[in-house]
Amino acid sequence: MNRKTPLLASAAAVALALLVGCATQAPTATTQHPTVADKASGMQLSVNTSPPEQERASASRHLAPNLEGFVWTLTHAQAADGSGSGSGSGNSSSAQAIAGLPPAPEQPALVLRFDGQQQMLAVQGLCNRLMGSYSTQAHTKEVQAGNAQANSAIGGALHIQPLAATLMACPEPALMQLEQQVSALLPQAQSWHIRWTDTPQADSPGAAQLQIDFAQGQRWLLQGQWTHEALYGQPQRMFLEVAPEQQACNHPLMGQMQCLQTRIVHYEPNGRKTLEGAWGAFYDPIEGYSHQAGTRHVLRLKRYTRQQVPADASQYVYVLDMIVESETRR
Repeated sequence: MNRKTPLLASAAAVALALLVGCATQAPTATTQHPTVADKASGMQLSVNTSPPEQERASASRHLAPNLEGFVWTLTHAQAADGSGSGSGSGNSSSAQAIAGLPPAPEQPALVLRFDGQQQMLAVQGLCNRLMGSYSTQAHTKEVQAGNAQANSAIGGALHIQPLAATLMACPEPALMQLEQQVSALLPQAQSWHIRWTDTPQADSPGAAQLQIDFAQGQRWLLQGQWTHEALYGQPQRMFLEVAPEQQACNHPLMGQMQCLQTRIVHYEPNGRKTLEGAWGAFYDPIEGYSHQAGTRHVLRLKRYTRQQVPADASQYVYVLDMIVESETRR
């Protein structure tokens, strides 16, 4: 007996999401399913998660940090009186300090993403996702720190409009209180500053730290990690159907392993799904996706192309964008 779980509210919503995702044609099936000829020609298949540290370190030496180039995780929240809470691991204890709540390490980290194209800020790690427009003014300066490395700083004015939120119910009153505090505080932001070092460290390749100062004297410190777009450029969107069960496959670098069985999916403008090609083994990891045995998925993926391919890695980096369909077989 099959149990189908719709993940979008209506057929119209599905069609809209698919039309957005199909702006670029998906690659051919041979791109995803290496043939014997591909292996014989020396095609490299990924055994790494992405982006690896060496790619982040390389980016730190060659890319100019900015708000939009990083995913920012809150590590320290300081109140107007100078008191605050910090966490090197990036859990929610810093965010909890905003509302004067006790630490809750089981909660996800509070994360800020700045979309420069849309001029939209997204806040994750709360009960709901917060979204709002923003604008900045920037200036840059160089600060020397000893003879071994150079620190740089960029910053300026920051204006955030009142935030909208999704409408999920919060099971924890404390989390809802925290969300309300964050939503009220961010529009009071006045300035931002990014400091970074061009020299990668062992535990932080090319560290970048964002400081946000607020009107009433509060201050946030956030740790940055390069976005995939900053590292690889704009992605190609594609749809991939994943079979309920993995199968044994012969990876040229790892020998016998369990691989996802996949096939490329196309959607017509009216939202009707068409399938292409045969099922085949998918060797690359999909960042953000965890396969559940017995469940078939249709995934919308972002496929990034590496300009410089590390040893023993794929030319492509796959990141989950959305689970479009889900069907569990009992």
